[in-house]
Amino acid sequence: MKWRVFGSSEFLIGGRPVLVKTLKLRDKLGNWRRYRIATVANHLSSPVYIPAWAYLAKDKEGKIGAMITGSYFRLVKLGRKGQAQPTLFVSLDALSRKARRKLLIPLDYELFEEEDIILAREKNNEPYYIGNKKSRNFHHSGCSRAKIISLENKIIFYTRREALEKGYTPAKICKP
Repeated sequence: MKWRVFGSSEFLIGGRPVLVKTLKLRDKLGNWRRYRIATVANHLSSPVYIPAWAYLAKDKEGKIGAMITGSYFRLVKLGRKGQAQPTLFVSLDALSRKARRKLLIPLDYELFEEEDIILAREKNNEPYYIGNKKSRNFHHSGCSRAKIISLENKIIFYTRREALEKGYTPAKICKP
């Protein structure tokens, strides 16, 4: 996966953004609770219930979580009483299963638990695509369909352009 710098933060972001409406986080007592996430225009305005965006985010140690930002580069507000802030870094288990699955499609990863939260780590830092000689489709390395291609039908491409030049088409299921 290709990672890029996110603003002035120490995080790198990658992949396509996914809409999120709620996050599951621990409250002050340590209990898991679901909070609504909303986009706000500035610190004083009331929340507009537009979903926020979640990106895959990697810190300096290689731990991968989710970076939550407001729609249209605005601020995000967590719950009714939360303060508006530009970004929010959360673990992968704070997201819904559907959002987490969509975020992790282009990544070849392994999950691990640290301090009762779930994070990911990249298995392979080199981005690559896996093609199927039989169907002439290509997939992200993290796609579930790519993992079931037999060895005699598997071909590796190091760039998307290379796969397209050789006549392969992107698989519709994982949208590489």
